[in-house]
Amino acid sequence: MHHPIERKAVAASCLAASLILSLSWFVLQNSPRATTMSGATQSVTRSLGDLQQARDATSRAELADQGFRITGDSAFASIHARALDDIDATLLRYEQSTAFRTGDPGRGRAGGLTRPHYDVSKMEMSEIRRIVAAGEADESDFLKREAAGWERKTVRFNATVLLVSSLSMVTMGGAICATLLRETAIRRQRDGAEAEAQGRLANVMETLPSAFLAVDEHLRVTYVNGQAMSLLRNEKQGILGRPLRHVVPQTLGDSLEGRCREVLDTHDARQFEMLDPLRDLWFAVEISPSPYGVSVYMRDVTDAKRALETQERLLALLEATPDVVGINDVHGTCYFNRAGRELFGVGEAGANPESGLPASGDVDVARLQQEVFPIGLERGVWRVEKMIRVRDGSRIPVSQVAIAHKDRDGSVAFVSTIMRDISERKQAENQLQEQMRLVERYSHELEDANKRLTALATTDGLTNLQNHRAFQELLADEFQRTSRYGGALSVILLDVDYFKQFNDEFGHPAGDQVLKRLASVLQLTARATDTAARYGGEEFVVILPETDVQGALEAAERIRKAVAEQPWDRRHVTVSVGAATSDPHTDSPAALLEQADQALYVSKSNGRNRVTHADSVDTIAEGHDENHELRAA
Repeated sequence: MHHPIERKAVAASCLAASLILSLSWFVLQNSPRATTMSGATQSVTRSLGDLQQARDATSRAELADQGFRITGDSAFASIHARALDDIDATLLRYEQSTAFRTGDPGRGRAGGLTRPHYDVSKMEMSEIRRIVAAGEADESDFLKREAAGWERKTVRFNATVLLVSSLSMVTMGGAICATLLRETAIRRQRDGAEAEAQGRLANVMETLPSAFLAVDEHLRVTYVNGQAMSLLRNEKQGILGRPLRHVVPQTLGDSLEGRCREVLDTHDARQFEMLDPLRDLWFAVEISPSPYGVSVYMRDVTDAKRALETQERLLALLEATPDVVGINDVHGTCYFNRAGRELFGVGEAGANPESGLPASGDVDVARLQQEVFPIGLERGVWRVEKMIRVRDGSRIPVSQVAIAHKDRDGSVAFVSTIMRDISERKQAENQLQEQMRLVERYSHELEDANKRLTALATTDGLTNLQNHRAFQELLADEFQRTSRYGGALSVILLDVDYFKQFNDEFGHPAGDQVLKRLASVLQLTARATDTAARYGGEEFVVILPETDVQGALEAAERIRKAVAEQPWDRRHVTVSVGAATSDPHTDSPAALLEQADQALYVSKSNGRNRVTHADSVDTIAEGHDENHELRAA
């Protein structure tokens, strides 16, 4: 009798089991699926890729901006503009992808594509990095929320299945087993999706150009990429889970932790540079807030820092040097140091402080470039001294060295020059030249004066012939030369006949006129190599180099005859002549002159107005005093 009840119970149980199984089947069919989580992970990965591209483009823009400030090269400006375009495009893609995912009616296909609500070209790099960091944090938070929601749905689904299984343990054993098997498969699929998403996220972090550390709210490191391990010189197991101050260099620990606490408190990103004095390294650090703490980015900027310091020192040196230093590239961009700007008057009105140009309104920049920088340098180095126009319109002399710097293709990329004002040097050179001209003029005047003094010292004042002193020096020189090289040397000594009587009769002025005219006759009849001199009183002497006995006689006779044939004014004037020629036995000029004097004595003794050579003298006068008495008579 119980069978109907049992059957009803069984039927009811079966019906209930069927309803429960149907309900379970309905819940099972509408449960969250791993594909939903996988789709969310793919969307987050794409968004993180867009944000990473924006971060890389931001780094390129910063480097290009630094390069433009350092070198002034317009190529860096082009790179900076392209980097801003890349940032704008990647942020636009990120906005669109998040709009599709969230169903924002103001964006995506439903609302039409729109530009982001910020203008990249007017934003600072720090603001862009903050936006990128915030986007990365939002994506990470979105992924975690999706995972948490999926987990909650899965827990409710499991509870429902367990409840159904407990009510229909007997009737739905097979359904429970099938449900458990299906749940296990879903769990495995979910775990695989999570592992895949974490792997992709790790790959993204490993491709970052900077060292990255994820730090929790207790300032312990929860994640580190390969760049960070290389920078910190430590393995992953020595970094993960440890306090941040124990991971970074000891000299940076306290300061870095303090900055991280500021970011945790204010939720504002920080960018700064830190020096590790132990290793003498500079680090560029960026700390941004994240949902689970802070993200720390570090880059070794020691080389860039030192290059910047070297450039600053070089610029300071160029600014301090008194010489003009200029640089001009192929694009017409100029740089002048302070000396150059002051000399040419450039950079005084609206000037670019890094390039020194444009110039003030009174300066023709194109003309200045053509004058200062030679066009088409081929030799590499060019040195010249030239005149150049300066700010006040005047022209000054400069010494210039110009160097053409070529690129890898051999084309001139830019020209550098060093110029020095040599006005003082030129003025000194002109003064020196003027002094040299004065010295030369004074030297000529002194030489002329010396010649006149020499002439006065060696010339007889009345006859303009060599005086007695000059005659003695010349005779000594000729005698020495004849003794050394051989040959013959002759001397003619002549005396005016009855000259004392002429003076007594006509006066001494008339006698002086006779002596002057006699000197003129000697100069006219003597050879170019002969030297006539006034020996003293009315006595004259002639030195005859390279002249033997016969030549001496001919010269003496020519003189005697020329004197006798002169048309004298008051009375006829004649001379007595004595000649002597040196031989190996003549031991001194005085001896030669003594022989001529003895020959002159013979000419006077034999009636005057005649020539006698010392070699024809047979007898010698009794003494030198008698000779003088005879000549005086």
